[in-house]
Amino acid sequence: MIDALKWRYRLAEARSLLEAERLIILNGPISDIAKLDARRDRVEGYLSELPETLSDQMRGAIEDLSQRAHDNQRLLKAYLDGAKMAADRLVKMAEVQENLGAYRQDGSRVTAPSKSGAQQHRF
Repeated sequence: MIDALKWRYRLAEARSLLEAERLIILNGPISDIAKLDARRDRVEGYLSELPETLSDQMRGAIEDLSQRAHDNQRLLKAYLDGAKMAADRLVKMAEVQENLGAYRQDGSRVTAPSKSGAQQHRF
């Protein structure tokens, strides 16, 4: 009985950890997820020691944890995919910016004056 209570507490702690991770993924900053490393290590240690006899009794709680972990993984993948898309977009914008400029009537590009030289002023 006491063993079952201990494991209910540990499974509740794992659920709380997964909820904290979810909130960080959704609300950021994502760097805060590293602050949960020690807690995550402790919970993973607990879960690896769950006796087979208790795992049958707590199947619902374990399935809930598994689903939450899967959901967090899906959210994190979406976050990373979005960050990659944003980085790719910034690269494309930089490439476009390099090609912007002034052109002569014959289509040749006007080179910009060097930044180190004196500025030209038109009056």
